Amino acid sequence: MDASSPNLPNLLGTWAALFRRSRLLARRLGWSSRWIGHLARVVGVQRLRPHPLDVLLVFALVNLLGYWYWRDHLNAQSMWLDLWPNFVVDLFSVWLVARIVEAYLTSREEMRDVALRTRGSMNFTMQRANDLLPEPYPGAIRALRDETGWMRTNADRRDLPLNDYLRGVLRIGAQQLDDINSGADALRRALLEVERTDGSLNDALDEAHEADKSHPARWDLQSLERLSRAWRISRDQESEKASADVQVAVDAVREESSQHTLAAPAAHALSAHLAAIEVATDRRMELVNKVGLYTAFVRELDGTILREAAKGR
Repeated sequence: MDASSPNLPNLLGTWAALFRRSRLLARRLGWSSRWIGHLARVVGVQRLRPHPLDVLLVFALVNLLGYWYWRDHLNAQSMWLDLWPNFVVDLFSVWLVARIVEAYLTSREEMRDVALRTRGSMNFTMQRANDLLPEPYPGAIRALRDETGWMRTNADRRDLPLNDYLRGVLRIGAQQLDDINSGADALRRALLEVERTDGSLNDALDEAHEADKSHPARWDLQSLERLSRAWRISRDQESEKASADVQVAVDAVREESSQHTLAAPAAHALSAHLAAIEVATDRRMELVNKVGLYTAFVRELDGTILREAAKGR
């Protein structure tokens, strides 16, 4: 090393001492290795963006280059050989501390924004899930499935400042929405089966009545008409009472039909139609329960996510 630069070891030694003191300070403050790693990521190259504070860094670099250039031209007894390196170290230290604080505060703000967006996303998916009731239309099913996909994608994205808690919330929410989507698909198929069997029942009763005028037509089965009304009402509601009314009407149809001698095709069509209505009613109540569980899950998380946002972690 050049003899004319006696303060360069002091410069390096000062930086080493500053690093050791920062680690000691971290231990005294009780920072865990997780927090230290978090700060390292915050001030990492990928997170470092240009900032007005970087003027200090430029000024420090200019002074460092000036020191390297002028150290050979200074008198060995010049006070600048002591002051200049210390001044450079001070500039670097001020810049580094300021950048750590600024980047950490920025990271907390970003995490707060992500937590609030997560809360908004959860509430939006809750509304989408409730849109499936009382009848899941294909557009509503596709919309919820798309939201579920985005939720799962965001939970796995490493570029989002999400902590483990929020990632877990998104994964659990996506899992519950998958169950809701499956339930909505099952209910949709059951509703289509009710419509198909209703048409088959009408055709079978009409054919039987045309072949034998003594055979009861659809309008002769009054309980069947009451069932149709109860079914239409239940399709506009998702209450247990509406489902119970449908089941009562189904039992009444079975009782009344047993008092008539129906042709085999008509009897088979009636049995299939009643079974389809019962399956659809069960599928609707299953979907109601799943949506209710997800709604309770989101509402329970609402306050927790807000607390996470307030912490900014």
